[in-house]
Amino acid sequence: LAERATHFASRLNGIHALIGGQYLDLYEENLDRKKIYEIIEKKTASLFQLSFLLGYLFGGGEQDKLKQVEEVGFHFGAACQILDDLDDMEKDRAAGKKANFALLFSKEEAVQAVQEHVLQFQQGLSALGLESQPLSLLADGMSRLASTYN
Repeated sequence: LAERATHFASRLNGIHALIGGQYLDLYEENLDRKKIYEIIEKKTASLFQLSFLLGYLFGGGEQDKLKQVEEVGFHFGAACQILDDLDDMEKDRAAGKKANFALLFSKEEAVQAVQEHVLQFQQGLSALGLESQPLSLLADGMSRLASTYN
């Protein structure tokens, strides 16, 4: 168990994940859809993937479902980051920050992306049998909050 946890922690915090994503967020100049999703996956989603994986692992979850748990964490993290980008649009525009999903594409597309990731998150939880009222309320709240930016 400790070996698995250490593996996930090192993989999701290193240069190919959190640290690399933060670097790209600060210094990447050539941003397109692929690159912005790389930043989201590395910088933000990796934090949630690690949290979900460790919680599932130490909570006695089934080893063969860890990939699904990682996917659930990705969708939750992506929704959080794009929602944060919506919230930071004007601040990022004023600061000249380029790595912002809503600024690169549009508010409408960002809202749609948040809602799609929330839906994938909820479907993933359901497939794993991990639905809960707190997570459902959190997901619904994220989706509703995103829709206020339309």
